[in-house]
Amino acid sequence: MLGLNFDNIDKQTSRKIAKLKDDPYLNKKYNRDLRIQQKMKYFNNHFINIDKGLNKKKVIDIGPAFGEFLEVCKFHNFGNVLGIDAKSGDCMGNPYYELSEIMCKVQNIPVEYCGLLWWIHNNKLKNDSVCIINSQGSIEQAFTKYINGDNHRGGQSVLKWIMNDELKYEFIKFIEECKRLLCSKGVLMIYGNGTSNVSKYNNLIVNLIEDIGGMKIKYTDCKRLHRIVKL
Repeated sequence: MLGLNFDNIDKQTSRKIAKLKDDPYLNKKYNRDLRIQQKMKYFNNHFINIDKGLNKKKVIDIGPAFGEFLEVCKFHNFGNVLGIDAKSGDCMGNPYYELSEIMCKVQNIPVEYCGLLWWIHNNKLKNDSVCIINSQGSIEQAFTKYINGDNHRGGQSVLKWIMNDELKYEFIKFIEECKRLLCSKGVLMIYGNGTSNVSKYNNLIVNLIEDIGGMKIKYTDCKRLHRIVKL
């Protein structure tokens, strides 16, 4: 059965969750039942055919928020999970951060709150130890220093990638690290929110995958969705 048994959560935590959900932004943003449905559909669309023999490998979710994607992965017997999220103060407000931290904790989902760019350069995971690296709606936040516009509250029309050599360098490091960590047939899924210059972003991803080698884009909408497989 997918879903939390809130009877197993202590009363103090339950009261904290209820209080945080009263935040006006969270009140609009957070609907657990809907999010579970959406993440289940997302998994079925993009990961259902992944080799089940890889299920002992790690699944990494960049920007796990409240943890539902990794919860769905555990439901599908991919139980070795890890979230990489922003540091406190670098996300969508303190109530969002606090609720995310609590929900992941009660689901027994480990999350490193360090920011993706720090993690790329400092993680100690072994080569070929990961089967899925997922970034759904988080790539712009993870690279927020290279985005013009309000990353958390803005839409495609107001966000714009700052296309410079520094961004290219960080993306090279990101993709190279994903390649190192992924096992053969492992999947890197990048599903961005989109920006006003999304075509330039798409070209960056496509060109870097070709230049780095050892990986192939299996599906893309040529905009913000790229399903990349390690060969």
